[in-house]
Amino acid sequence: MDKEQLWARFQKHMGYTDEEMKVFRSDPLKVKMVTESPAFVKSRIIAEVIETHGCHAGHKVGQKFVMDGNGQLITRECPEKSWTRGGGARSS
Repeated sequence: MDKEQLWARFQKHMGYTDEEMKVFRSDPLKVKMVTESPAFVKSRIIAEVIETHGCHAGHKVGQKFVMDGNGQLITRECPEKSWTRGGGARSS
């Protein structure tokens, strides 16, 4: 995929207008984040609870929260109370 195809996919995914894309692409750090991070987005970010006291959500030491390289929870790999209220269905 060439860079303009990448930008078109990014714009569609984010729901940005053409004007918003001009502003976004005017920031060199944001451009670098989008164009030079394909390996990172294939990674996973894992945060583990190492201490808890009086946690309202009931999280326990050792529980892990798994996110993709974009920082979105991978709900099927996270403790249920991290992503649902009232027992809703998990998304994939």
